[in-house]
Formats: sequence, C-alpha cells, structure tokens
Amino acid sequence: MILCAKLDIRPIVWLTKTDLSREKADALKSEYQKAGFRVVETSVETMLPKDQIHEIFQGHTVGIAGQSGVGKSTLCHRLTGMDHIEVGDISERLRRGKHTTRHVELFPFEGGFLIDTPGFSSLEVDRIGIEEEDLIGGYPELVAISGKCRFLDCRHNGELGCAVEESGISEGRLARYREFLDIIIENSKKYGKKKEGL
Repeated sequence: MILCAKLDIRPIVWLTKTDLSREKADALKSEYQKAGFRVVETSVETMLPKDQIHEIFQGHTVGIAGQSGVGKSTLCHRLTGMDHIEVGDISERLRRGKHTTRHVELFPFEGGFLIDTPGFSSLEVDRIGIEEEDLIGGYPELVAISGKCRFLDCRHNGELGCAVEESGISEGRLARYREFLDIIIENSKKYGKKKEGL
C-alpha cells in the first residue's frame, strides 16, 4: 500500500484461499475496509462474478503482487484459463513456492494486461527507496488526522498531543507503520549524510 500510494497506483486487497480460515479472512477484510481500501476475496470454491472481474480489469494493466505462496499464479490461472502457469505449495525449507513464478509474466486480459509477479518474503522499506514522507501514504487512517495533532511534524509514534487514537487505525496496522518508521529513521541516521553527498 505504501508503494501504491507513492507510485499513484490504485490498490485492491485481494484475499485468496479464504476457505482455509474464514475467521482470519473476515478479520483482514474488516481491517483493510476500515482503513479505506477496496477488498475482494476468493477461495478454491468461489471466484468473483464476471461483471466484477470486468470492472476491475477492463482496459487496465493490473499487477498481482504478494508474498510467496499466497496464490498469485493460481489466481492468474483461474482468471485467464491458461494452463501453463506453474503453481505449487510452499517449501518448508526455502519458505517460497516449490514451483513459483521467478520472473514477471504478462498476459493479455479483459482489454488490458494481467501481470503475475514473483513473490516476496517481506517488504524491506529501506531497500526500495521509501522515505519517511512516503510512509504515511500507505495508511489512509493517519492521513485523515493530518493537522489534528498538537505538532505539525507529528510522526504518530507516541508524541505528546498525537491524535492517532482518533484515526481508528487497528493495532496491527499501527504497529507495522511504527516498525517501518523505526527502520526508516534508523537508516536515515546511519546513511543520511552519505546519501546527501551522492
């Protein structure tokens, strides 16, 4: 979501394999809808209605991104009907799919393109050029309280007079935001002067 905000990409949270844990799927759906994101879901038994698929994909270039093993290639296979996409289970040793996508694949779909991408194990904000000012873009709940904190430069990290409680952000999303913020601040301290000199 942080990258989507930075690059002006319209994100949709697509929950796959919802048949594995209805409780977890409902919790994630609620968390991201509350944050203001569009959420859709599919399972082994269910797919989105054709009109909804058409509305999401028609004339657009859509990239499917997510962690290894979440079902990106399986989803692409089901959407396009193309049989050659290799899919598989997660390898316990490598923590990635046994037959996963290792390069970007582009498929013509619904008058646009569908892009299947390699999975990733985690988002490393410090390695993808995310700056502190970019971070908040992935958290619409925090954007909504802009100007409500006591100090204009509030980082929503426990500062005096912070209005973060008014944002309605979930504990999990706030914890992830603060974790990313700590990484960015720490790297700025370590490498800030070196970056400025480049």
